[in-house]
Amino acid sequence: MQLLQWAAAAQPNAALILIAAGAIAVSVEFLRPGLVLPGVSGAVLAYLGVLALGRTAVNPLELFLILGGLGASFLETPLPIRIAASISLFTGILMIPAVTIVPALFVACVLAGITGVLLPLGRRARRNKTKEAANVGEFPLS
Repeated sequence: MQLLQWAAAAQPNAALILIAAGAIAVSVEFLRPGLVLPGVSGAVLAYLGVLALGRTAVNPLELFLILGGLGASFLETPLPIRIAASISLFTGILMIPAVTIVPALFVACVLAGITGVLLPLGRRARRNKTKEAANVGEFPLS
């Protein structure tokens, strides 16, 4: 119950930073599967941030911009669409009441960096590792 009261009293700026820290920790878990601590702590931090943001008045347009920006960033899309998704995410975060520009810019840059740079690198590394594992037992034909 005290945790819920803490989250309800939190500032929206602190909630955004909690969400960004949680996203960083969860992305570490995606890049290094098997590490339990980053995934669990990231999920808890993101949950606390969302819980704290739930106490503010968020209208559907803000939610659409944020989720649309994140969704377009997670897809393997060309760079201009990722830039537009980052702008959409930043605009949606900035429209939340009582959020200042510095934490909004920080969170948008962190989330855009994670979804636009780190996750595609992780996907590519995972594909290369899978290809190498498939080629281990093969003999060259020359």
